[in-house]
Amino acid sequence: MKISKISSRDVFVLTSFLLTICCIDQLYMMCRYGNIKIETFILTLFFTCLNIYFGFKAK
Repeated sequence: MKISKISSRDVFVLTSFLLTICCIDQLYMMCRYGNIKIETFILTLFFTCLNIYFGFKAK
């Protein structure tokens, strides 16, 4: 696949998957070790929601 064939929607879809994994990992680290602050988790969750909206919902 050429880089020029990748649309901006595909970029949002890929980053939403990565950010979802990051949110799950941060939630695990908060519960298990307590070394992630809640502000960092909320910011990551906000960016994940934006990416999911623009990647899957918006047309």
